[in-house]
Amino acid sequence: MKRTQRAIAALISVSLVAAACGGDDDTADAPAEEPAAEAPAEEPAAEAPAEEPAAEAPAEEPAAESTTDLAGAEAAVAAYADPATEIGPTIPLESVPPTGKTVAWLACDVTCEAFNPGFEAATEALGWNLEIIGIGSFGPAEGFQQAFDLGADYIAITGTPPALYQDQLDYAMENDIPVMSCYEVTLPEQAGNGIYTQCGDGVAVEAAGHALSSKVIVESGGTAHELMVNIPDFPVLVSEAEGAARAYAEFCPDDCQFSELNVTLDQLMAGEVGGAVISAIQQDESITHVRFAFDAMAVGMAGILEDAGLLDQVTLVGQDLSAPIAQDIVDGKQAFWTTNPVVYASWLMVDAMARHSVGQDNPEERSNANLPVYFVDSVERAEAVLATGGDWPGPEGMEEQFAALWGVG
Repeated sequence: MKRTQRAIAALISVSLVAAACGGDDDTADAPAEEPAAEAPAEEPAAEAPAEEPAAEAPAEEPAAESTTDLAGAEAAVAAYADPATEIGPTIPLESVPPTGKTVAWLACDVTCEAFNPGFEAATEALGWNLEIIGIGSFGPAEGFQQAFDLGADYIAITGTPPALYQDQLDYAMENDIPVMSCYEVTLPEQAGNGIYTQCGDGVAVEAAGHALSSKVIVESGGTAHELMVNIPDFPVLVSEAEGAARAYAEFCPDDCQFSELNVTLDQLMAGEVGGAVISAIQQDESITHVRFAFDAMAVGMAGILEDAGLLDQVTLVGQDLSAPIAQDIVDGKQAFWTTNPVVYASWLMVDAMARHSVGQDNPEERSNANLPVYFVDSVERAEAVLATGGDWPGPEGMEEQFAALWGVG
């Protein structure tokens, strides 16, 4: 506040005049009185400093808009919510397949025995012979040669890239021996590349991988740090990882995290994956979910992490359920997995053989490549899978549905 300035000046002048007294004697004039000293002017009062305005509170920065899309993730999960009830093929065969054909099933060294019941039942329904030949996933050439020596009319294989058996594939093409494949990324070109079907291909596995990570995002409320344990030497598993990463990019780019722990098939076979997982969790305590690319990588893992005191720290999930994993879900040690209908995949490969045997095209091959998959995410569902033998075989009554299309049984 400004204060008014006042100046007071007092000027007092007194002149004393002495009257002169006359006579002939000189009389000295009385000295004039000195004027009174002027009172000093009052110093102006110091002006009070102006009050500084109160500092304005800094404006609050607007909260960053969340980029997490839980609704989108939920929609991606919904497509895998329930088991299918119908098989993929819908077109009946134009005639009954000839009997007596020989199918060589090249069973890999990583859980491929799970396909055996499907091949056994499907070939029996057609009156065909089945030869099961064990192979190494990365060394199938000898198995192909055995199939040729047995006079196989059809060869089935899963997961192995054709580059590892190109010479044998060339021979099969030259001798009109169709190769049926599943769980690999090479698209079938029939006479063009010798492969007549490819179920559970890269597109299908990528989509299932996307759905699984979408469910992790939903269940975590958009806060997950998912560690995917994978063997990228298998191209189809690279597709799965790409699907997982895509889910995080789409639905939780900022608040979630996705990372990979890549191991080798040799490490898996030597039992070294558990130690690698323990080390990864100990090095990064932000990991909330450990996700396995397929079941063989996770069998026994709950016990390993429990012994290390880490099981309560993370949630275990994965793709391609099997019986030991289903039991872990019942026991509350793993959370949720997608099914892997390998028995159905066996029937689907034999279906492609049956169509070839009667000279019939397979226009539904591409749509059938997307195998029916759903989430086992409760004790009830896990117990139902265990009741069927530990693997969800496929749609209920699928054997009768295939037989009806083939005109047999």
